[in-house]
Amino acid sequence: MGPSTALKVDKFDLGQSLRQALAPVGLVDAPLETLGAVRDMAAGLIGEGIASTEALTSVCAHTGYGIYLAREEGLPTGVVALIMLNARGLAAVKDDSFDPLAPDLALVAGPNEAPAAVYSWGIAAATREAAKACVQGCWEMRAEAPFIPFFVRAATEAGRRLLTEKLRFVPYPGTTTGLLWWERADDLARRTA
Repeated sequence: MGPSTALKVDKFDLGQSLRQALAPVGLVDAPLETLGAVRDMAAGLIGEGIASTEALTSVCAHTGYGIYLAREEGLPTGVVALIMLNARGLAAVKDDSFDPLAPDLALVAGPNEAPAAVYSWGIAAATREAAKACVQGCWEMRAEAPFIPFFVRAATEAGRRLLTEKLRFVPYPGTTTGLLWWERADDLARRTA
């Protein structure tokens, strides 16, 4: 990452930039006290093999941002959950040793630490409107952080189609666990040059 991008990815700016970019599409920060209901909603859509409420709360409290909700009539109907990773976390994702169900906080960017990567913990939507907000929100996040690689694994076949067809994630080279990614803008430019 060159010096010209350092300010773009610092934690405070990224957190604030994401809040500002996501609000117009209907996604807002998830308060910590709502994460149990958010997790239950997501588990009902995806299945029980997702991170626990405790893991969501721990990571979100550690970083200070990263879980965004769509709401209808005051109830959560969609969620985009992210883990901001530090350099050690990025290395763990790349070597397939990162455990998103029980993330080690030593791999997660702290409140004043620039994230080296973003692991997309999950996307779930119960309604058509929430799904539109979540997909648009993902594109807005990408636009706000083009110099940070995003990683994800699909929990379902429908999720894999969403990630690869609508959001254009591609397989991470050499992965044995189905890891997908959005390359950093400068990596993509070098590869296509």
